[in-house]
Amino acid sequence: MFKHEGSHAAHRERRAAQFIEDSICKKFPAFEDDPNQEIKFVYEVVLNKGNVESTDFLMIGKFKNPLEIKFSYPISFTDNATKEIYKYKKASIENFIAVIEVKDHSGSALRMNANSNDLEVKTRGVWRSATEQNKQQLHCYQNQIKERSNGNHSPFITRFTLLSNQSKEDSREFADHEFIRFYDNSAEEFLWAICQRLLSGKNRAPKTINNSAVIFSASNRTIDYCYDGKWIPQFEEASKLDIAKMNLIASELKPKWWFDDVGKRMVEFRGLGGTGKTVKLLQIAHDLYKETQADVLLLTYNHALVIGINRTMHQMDIPLHGNHSPGGIIAKSCMSFFWEILVSSGYISQEDQDEIEKNNSKLEPIYRRAMDELAQQLNAINKNQDMSRRDLLNELGADQYSLIHNIVLVDECQDWLSSEEEILIHLFGYKNIILSHGIKQNIRGDEIIWGKTLIKSNKKDAKCQKRFHTLTKGLRMTNKLGNFAKAFSYQNLRGDDYKDLDSNEKNRAGKIYIIEGNYFEHPFRHQIISQLKKEEIQNLDLIHIIPPGKEISDFVQMDKNTIWDGTHEEGRKRLPHSLQDTRFVKYPSCRGLEGWIAFNHYLDEYWDYLIAEGGKYYKNKIQRSELGGLDSSEDFAINYAAQGILIAFTRGIDEIVISLKDIDSDIGKKLKIIADESPGAIEWILK
Repeated sequence: MFKHEGSHAAHRERRAAQFIEDSICKKFPAFEDDPNQEIKFVYEVVLNKGNVESTDFLMIGKFKNPLEIKFSYPISFTDNATKEIYKYKKASIENFIAVIEVKDHSGSALRMNANSNDLEVKTRGVWRSATEQNKQQLHCYQNQIKERSNGNHSPFITRFTLLSNQSKEDSREFADHEFIRFYDNSAEEFLWAICQRLLSGKNRAPKTINNSAVIFSASNRTIDYCYDGKWIPQFEEASKLDIAKMNLIASELKPKWWFDDVGKRMVEFRGLGGTGKTVKLLQIAHDLYKETQADVLLLTYNHALVIGINRTMHQMDIPLHGNHSPGGIIAKSCMSFFWEILVSSGYISQEDQDEIEKNNSKLEPIYRRAMDELAQQLNAINKNQDMSRRDLLNELGADQYSLIHNIVLVDECQDWLSSEEEILIHLFGYKNIILSHGIKQNIRGDEIIWGKTLIKSNKKDAKCQKRFHTLTKGLRMTNKLGNFAKAFSYQNLRGDDYKDLDSNEKNRAGKIYIIEGNYFEHPFRHQIISQLKKEEIQNLDLIHIIPPGKEISDFVQMDKNTIWDGTHEEGRKRLPHSLQDTRFVKYPSCRGLEGWIAFNHYLDEYWDYLIAEGGKYYKNKIQRSELGGLDSSEDFAINYAAQGILIAFTRGIDEIVISLKDIDSDIGKKLKIIADESPGAIEWILK
């Protein structure tokens, strides 16, 4: 019998899977109604990380009675030691897992690469290896299953590319390729591709029964785990926060004339934390996708934000890219996007990569050096910025896949490197770049200004090359949270940037709780749990923020909770498994994220950390004569620390819970003053 799971929007994938299903039913008429013989098609499984965001479909077969098949052309195995070739015209299939990439290209949009023997497809004028894409998918599946099962399951997976608009007759030049199938292949031919890979890839002769090769991907225990889908992130059910995000993204951009600037000039949205800068970017991306089927790329340094945005797009049935359907929206990390260009154009060599593998601290200097060199080269060959992206990438010898994106959205642009800005403008043109600029939110150094030489204006009717819009309304925060952020800024932050923050007067709910000690061991936690159940808030809707130098295990028992670990680089690249995951990040990487309740754990430790970092930063600036003697070390450090704290304070939507190790600490005393002045909004809870 057959089962189908996954995205309801995967129409082309379901059509392709139907070809396989029909062929198997034709060959094995009793299969469709036999509960002991099962094949499951799983569509558009979202993967954790890497260059692969999702795949078309996974095909998993498990058979209580092995599926017996005869082949017209034998499957074969070569013994590496003796070079002896073993051939089998019959197979007894116990189970299999195959990852299948569907291509609906035809005719002149298909070719074989004579050097690599890869199948290449042409999308929007750009050739790309479908074979390499399929290989990467296979490896990502193997890694994800192994990681999700804590190393307990590691199946052998096979693969092939299915040309859904090509018959065998249409494609004689590809017909003998073992990893390419066609819509009119027979069950024998589909199963031959699966069995051949499972046989040849294991480096050992198979067990045989009655001259049939016994074929399997994994043990019964592992195939049951894979078939049940425990390793697949489950996001079919949207949480309360998910629904709020999707409704915001799909709502109309206001004022409407802001959208008219897209593609005509550079656009920049400026605002404090919590004013909806990223939402504006995603509203524009959504409108571009719906109205013009554009391919939109969002770049950010925040891996957790990449995961969150791509997950939301998946829930909204918006494709991550336009390989198969018109248009798409995808978020990528800034470094991974540029890294692909740097490697393919030779600015980062294999020696560089080997050096980074040995010592990860070399990553940043090697990346910066390569970016500077690439920026200099682009400035030299494209001095007037009049070369097309295709010509530029041809000149560099770089992979042209980045050509597929029409518009690029830049998150937290104030924190980028100047070389990153220069390269992006060369590749996309300033008219196709939309920016979000976080005021008082730079964490990587001094702010940079995008499009320095462009004519700028914030006026609707002004003739300009760059238009900027300043957002002042607190979008995510309730009224009390917004006023709390303002009060803290008046107390500690130099300047009056928060003066114009327009708190959400329509939502006067919410509260700020300040507690002593570890929240997870505090009696107050029971009150929060009861409240979450009543309001139907899921764990994943919350965000727990911890100081640098601390581990999640310092706060909560790891073995008694399902954790999404955003405190380490590898963890930030992985998808949460379910709505029950508890999200943890560290303070320096919480920017751009949000939670129905934001838990600021041991805020006093983070304040002390920021004061120390601010002192170091002040010393460096004094040495470079950048301060002009106007600041004292203490004033500079407090202002520096306040900026970092306010990023954390603007992560909550409805409530903030702040825990202090020492209520008499420096920041504890500051918060007590604010609490005494706002008794209805801030509740101080001791042990």
